[in-house]
Amino acid sequence: MSTATALSSRFDRSATTVGLALVDLVLIMAFFVLGEIQHGGVAAIPSAPVAAAPFLLGWVVSTVVLGLYGPPWRASLQDAAVRTAGAWTGAVAIGQLLRDTSFLPGNADPAFILVSLVVGMVLLVPWRLVAFQLDLAGVERQA
Repeated sequence: MSTATALSSRFDRSATTVGLALVDLVLIMAFFVLGEIQHGGVAAIPSAPVAAAPFLLGWVVSTVVLGLYGPPWRASLQDAAVRTAGAWTGAVAIGQLLRDTSFLPGNADPAFILVSLVVGMVLLVPWRLVAFQLDLAGVERQA
């Protein structure tokens, strides 16, 4: 199986996928913007993209692996929840590992790991369940 074939089985190229990804991005960025405001005030907002970058990279990797923008997440409501939670867990793991290097600001603080896991799941899992219920995937469910 070629890389292109493997990716196409995990990623739908459609306007619906773009919509799902945009809402995901808005929710993830909202978490980081609010965190920057809490820790540094409004003046810290410009640093939110830098803080979010390793987690966004982790999100991209995890969503491709778990098929969150393709047919696998549409199998069932439970599958949508489990895959979304798994993708965010992977994003946090990758993001924290990257933050713990000398190349990026931050560190792998256990408190932030827990907060990012919980808050991210509270934001992303319900949204993805609503998307599933509204059939935002726009295609026939997998059997």
